[in-house]
Amino acid sequence: MRVDLHRDVFKADGFELIITLMRLFVEDRHQWFVNPDDIDDVVAYFLEHAPTKAIVYSDLARKSLVAQSRPAPVFSAPLKVLSESLADHVADLSRPARVVVENRTADGAFIVAIAHVFAAADILRAHTEGWFEFVQSGGSGEIHKVVLAELGTFRKVARVTFLLDSDRGTADQVSKYEKVLSDLQKLGIKGHVLKYREMENYIPNRALAAIPWPKRKQSKLSARITCLKGLTPEQRAFVDIKHGFSREKSNNWPRQIEAAREKMYPAKVRRELSSGFGDGLSELLQQEAATGKIAAADFDSLGPGTCDELRALLALIRDII
Repeated sequence: MRVDLHRDVFKADGFELIITLMRLFVEDRHQWFVNPDDIDDVVAYFLEHAPTKAIVYSDLARKSLVAQSRPAPVFSAPLKVLSESLADHVADLSRPARVVVENRTADGAFIVAIAHVFAAADILRAHTEGWFEFVQSGGSGEIHKVVLAELGTFRKVARVTFLLDSDRGTADQVSKYEKVLSDLQKLGIKGHVLKYREMENYIPNRALAAIPWPKRKQSKLSARITCLKGLTPEQRAFVDIKHGFSREKSNNWPRQIEAAREKMYPAKVRRELSSGFGDGLSELLQQEAATGKIAAADFDSLGPGTCDELRALLALIRDII
């Protein structure tokens, strides 16, 4: 996070807290947003209180000032830290941020994969260093409760976000999780409900082609991928990638959604995708993305706006780390 230290911080007690923040800035865990008018006060403070580190911290302030003058991606406003909030803010900034998901393994792998594809080096480093963690909600119905519990572990800064499948059957259906999104946003917690049915609907065909099925099943894999390629973006966005149509009746769609899906997916498609591609797809995507085999164009081919949505998801994480 970008952190704006009010000049009063350097005129009050709290030396150890300031040094803790400096260490976080030096390791680039957070970024110091420096007011040009405060440089002289900062230099004087460290010359008096930490003379052996004064050059290091003063240079850090000047470099931060130069860095923030360069054109950069749009970020949220810097976090303002006052002398009276210093202890609470240092405690929050020293803890890992929290990304609440339905399945920590699968959803975590998906997010890491898209960070590779969209060159989000800051997010990849934060994940490797443990500066944010994925928290499993234990199911979409529990995510509101888990998010609030995680929020309660922070004193001042809501360093929590969340990701949910939409579980929609068509583009016109309103996700039942939109209310969760709205309720948490009112509490200052930003999150994301996927536009497509599930995370697996974002797995590009190129990644699916790398599924390590035995040789005797490769023809079935190829046939299913060929069928997917023939679907419209809307059809592909709401098909069950993992299970195909084998569980269609158990979804208990509302009558109008069921009727719409009957029209959306002809009998031939239902036959060719009577079974899906199985589990472990996001882990496979992460593997393929980490080795440079997946590009943004592979996501772009899924439908208009897909890359923009995934970049927005990464921005949510960037805002809290």
